[in-house]
Amino acid sequence: MLLLAAGCGYLEVPPGAAATSVRGAATPVPARALLSPATVPTPTRAPLATPQTPEPQADTDLEQSVADIRVALEQTLRSAALPGLEDLRLVQFDRHHHQALIIATTQGWAAVPPLTSEQLMLTLHRYAASGEQDSEHGEWLIDVFEEE
Repeated sequence: MLLLAAGCGYLEVPPGAAATSVRGAATPVPARALLSPATVPTPTRAPLATPQTPEPQADTDLEQSVADIRVALEQTLRSAALPGLEDLRLVQFDRHHHQALIIATTQGWAAVPPLTSEQLMLTLHRYAASGEQDSEHGEWLIDVFEEE
């Protein structure tokens, strides 16, 4: 503020100080160079590679597990370990496309009351060893029997 006042008017200062003030006021202060809006180089990053979308391994694993449980179910129904049930067969096997769910229709059961049909529908879900449903990694287990 004192330098501004010294540059705009006269100050009454002692004789040795005037030379310093005048020199200070007369010395041109370099004006700041105006920065032009020139392009400032900024560090650039290589574009992120977009990952290719191969068929998810989980889908392949799911399809394989469905095929495996179908074979196991067919083998169980034809097994000699089930005496008197030799006529059992799998007549329909459908996997739900949005849930970990399989509907298997079997035929050849004895229509003993309360059953009125020889067909049973089996519903399978995936379960973890803990007994909780685990739609991604569990084992397929039959959890519902219904008369068809």
